[in-house]
Amino acid sequence: MHLRVISDHVRSSLMLIGDGVTPGNEGRGYVLRRLLRRAVRAMRLLGYEDPSLPELLPISRDLMKASYPELGTGFDRISQIAYAEEEAFRRTLSAGTTILDVAVEATKKAGGQQLSGGDAFKLHDTYGFPIDLTLEMASEQGLKVDEDGFRKLMTEQRERALGRTRGRRRPATPTPRFSAPRWTNTARRTGWLTAPWRPIPRCWR
Repeated sequence: MHLRVISDHVRSSLMLIGDGVTPGNEGRGYVLRRLLRRAVRAMRLLGYEDPSLPELLPISRDLMKASYPELGTGFDRISQIAYAEEEAFRRTLSAGTTILDVAVEATKKAGGQQLSGGDAFKLHDTYGFPIDLTLEMASEQGLKVDEDGFRKLMTEQRERALGRTRGRRRPATPTPRFSAPRWTNTARRTGWLTAPWRPIPRCWR
């Protein structure tokens, strides 16, 4: 099962990146990110802890480049994107997996069958664990996740951030308008303006 996931996901990721897609949080970028991460996780579940894409991606390229020669000519760009995504994901796993394991153990000891929304939110907010990864890893250990509670906390966080942003905004101070002094015939001859001001005394200069 894991081997099939790895081969399918690495091949699909190779094709997507070759087509110009980059990992992201929306659309095809999100699909690509999930494919890469699931392949990396499957390798870790098989006991392979080192970076796996540098081993897997060239094999997939060699099998596909006869039909898709652009995968060979563009492999430097493709591999840089894929390897960077794996490295970022490995850091996320390193930071969050232990916290998730502790939360799962505590839930099971308490007789619960569902990981709390608060735990899922902490993993997302503090350790960068996406909710889909928490759902998958919790399911592997026989638990569900309180998705409604998680999404409620996410909404509250966005509302607080929006409130802080609004609080920092201040109305713009209107720019005062000044009327230019007008010259009279006398002022033109003497060089004095008709505006109501006086020369500054020497003692103040």
